[in-house]
Amino acid sequence: MDKQALLSALRAVEKLHFQNVALETLLESYKIPNWKARSHKLAADKAIQPELRAGFQTLYAELEREPDLSVVQAFLRSLPTTGKPS
Repeated sequence: MDKQALLSALRAVEKLHFQNVALETLLESYKIPNWKARSHKLAADKAIQPELRAGFQTLYAELEREPDLSVVQAFLRSLPTTGKPS
């Protein structure tokens, strides 16, 4: 992976971190009941876990063969955004 690809990946991680902090702040400020418990429940959802884990395992295998940021970008674009697999 070249320097630009590494920097792009780090920027994506940074952005996700700030989005996570912003979301937590919003949920707390609106006093959403049990949002943390709901988040943990979603993360433990057996219907979602296998698909996501399989996707990540495939990603890791592809990166072992060819360390290319475009593989990571394509994977990130394919992740569900609604909490349920697409």
